[in-house]
Amino acid sequence: CTYLGILCSLKLMQGFASRLEKNKVLSLSLKNFRAHRNSHILQSLIFSIIFMLIAVLVEVRGGLLTRWQNQTPDNAANYFAFNIFPEDLSFFKETFKQNDITHSPFYPMTRGRILSINDKPLRDLVAKNSGRMNYERELNLTWSNELGLDNQIIDGQWWTEEQLKNKDQLYISAEEEYARGAGMKIGDTLLFSVGGLKVKAILTNIRSVKWDSMNPNFFIMFDKQIGDGTLANWLTSFYLPEHNKNLPEQLTQSRPGVSLLALDQTIAQIKDIIQKVSRGIEFILFLVLCSGVLVLTLSIKASVEERKKDTAIMLSMGAGRRLLQAVLRYEFIILGVLSGLVASASAEISLYFVQTKLFDLGFSLHLWMWITLPITAALLITVIGSLNTSRVTHTPPMQVLRET
Repeated sequence: CTYLGILCSLKLMQGFASRLEKNKVLSLSLKNFRAHRNSHILQSLIFSIIFMLIAVLVEVRGGLLTRWQNQTPDNAANYFAFNIFPEDLSFFKETFKQNDITHSPFYPMTRGRILSINDKPLRDLVAKNSGRMNYERELNLTWSNELGLDNQIIDGQWWTEEQLKNKDQLYISAEEEYARGAGMKIGDTLLFSVGGLKVKAILTNIRSVKWDSMNPNFFIMFDKQIGDGTLANWLTSFYLPEHNKNLPEQLTQSRPGVSLLALDQTIAQIKDIIQKVSRGIEFILFLVLCSGVLVLTLSIKASVEERKKDTAIMLSMGAGRRLLQAVLRYEFIILGVLSGLVASASAEISLYFVQTKLFDLGFSLHLWMWITLPITAALLITVIGSLNTSRVTHTPPMQVLRET
């Protein structure tokens, strides 16, 4: 993509060169740029890749990691409570209320597995799809007539009043990735095995789920209670502030059968990993900058002899040194702007995949790159180029021609 972008830009330059006859400096720079097309393509390719890497690293370090880390709010649930028996529900609700604890809804949970879809064995259907999960394993199943705050219907519709009142028919909602992998479609009839009981249910909607929300979420949700519900226990998540860290001990002492899962250490480890990754990116960015300056200097030095010959010929034909110095500066500016624009386009493409596939974030254009990269590249290349070609216009033409 970078190479094709450079070629397209050079084609546009050919049109500009013929229309700038009044501006001798810019016209000569464009013609000189086109005359050394192969070397400039190589230099532009190198500079574009370097600036693209710098832009991607800066955006990942300064923007994406921060956005990804900030997806989890400060008051996100840091404890999960499960294996809560029905007779303990009122105790937990009252305890949370007395201590002003923010918690997610209480969900009943039971174990079950899918046996077939539309009377076709699940194993045969899964073999035809490219799902990444074990679809034949037991699942945590729940039922609720309310859609979770971090769930969104993407196909079908949520339960209607008529469906909820129909005691003879069960309806289910499936998570999108799980439904796609198992080949489910709206209206399919699924056969479940739940605690030795076989039940049928109709798929009425498919949900998208934010699994990183620290709230209880499920692959399969029923619209009403499965069987008599005696095999179900309850699950919830809650946020516990630092000043109330003795509450988990009180809960486990009062209800020994309840399981509490603390996420504080896990969250702290994730944040520590993010900070270490950020420092690693900063070090890599420093190395890329040093490498870019070194490659830039070497590539310009490699073209000094050729530039001496071109300058000697133009001096012998009556061109002034100031004119030639201006032509060289414009040539470096053109090279920098071209490299910066191509680097911006390449970085946008790279960041699209990084944002959507790696960090699972929404994509947005980075306008700062389209302004900053061309200006920075033009200044950097012009400064380094001018320093390394300062002697080109001061070398006597006869000396260059004799050496040639």
